Amino acid sequence: MYRLPENLKYAYLGDDKTLLIIISNALTSEQQDKLIKGLREHREALGWTLVDLKDLGHFMFTLNHIELDAKPKRDPQ
Repeated sequence: MYRLPENLKYAYLGDDKTLLIIISNALTSEQQDKLIKGLREHREALGWTLVDLKDLGHFMFTLNHIELDAKPKRDPQ
């Protein structure tokens, strides 16, 4: 696993160390518990994979496609 800066740590929302998140080390244990509880309650709002991002259309991932009517050609030197 990637080494985090000292002010961050890993936490998990799922069972058996699944659904990895990164949280601040500065949180008290009570704040950490409340944060994780809130994120677990609303974890369907988080996108873990591209498939989970339901509101994004296919066009969001193909914005770099440029339509060109030109045909490739090679000019003599």
